[in-house]
Order: sequence, then C-alpha cells, then structure tokens
Amino acid sequence: MENIENNELMPAKKTKAIELTPLEASVQSRRNDLNFPALQSMFELNEAELQSILNKLGPIEDCNC
Repeated sequence: MENIENNELMPAKKTKAIELTPLEASVQSRRNDLNFPALQSMFELNEAELQSILNKLGPIEDCNC
C-alpha cells in the first residue's frame, strides 16, 4: 500500500506459509476427489493419522474455477 501523505511504500504484511510433507501434499491434492475411507486406504493411514493431516490442512476451499 502507498502512504499518500509521505509518498512512501508501506511494507506488505507477511502470512505464515504452511509447510507440507509430501504425504500431506498428496492427501491435499486428492481429498476433493475421495472420501475419508478411500483416502485411508489409498495412503495406508489409520483414522487418527488421516484426521491429523486433514486438521492441519484446514477446510476444503470451494472453488468454481
């Protein structure tokens, strides 16, 4: 953003990026297409492991791209 009075640029706010493991990234890419039991089976995870990953990823964004 620009400060009009001083004509100086204001620093942008930084957002915290979530670092994902390869497994978490794979789950994220498939969770729109597969239900919970299918994700468990595909990635050979128990319920607690998969739920932990899904909790870290947050809600699914509903994109109409």
